[in-house]
Amino acid sequence: MALTIGAVILLIGLMFLIYYGYTVGVRRSVKPGREHLQKCSLCLQTFERSKLIERQVGDSKLFYFCEECVKNLSEEFERATGMAERKNNGD
Repeated sequence: MALTIGAVILLIGLMFLIYYGYTVGVRRSVKPGREHLQKCSLCLQTFERSKLIERQVGDSKLFYFCEECVKNLSEEFERATGMAERKNNGD
């Protein structure tokens, strides 16, 4: 009998924790007035979503990149592969 009562109390407590966690998660998801803002995935600065490049990886992961980070990545890639020298030589 005590085991049954303990199991019921544990089950009720578990249901409460699930409900509480869900409500906290819903309240944190989107703040009013910030729906159009997003952070760059590299520099973590906040920009308007229209100013960012959006790339999806897999089914649900989205990455956002600002103009400055894209330029820096492009320059680093050109330096690493020697593309800048080839462009300057006219190849």
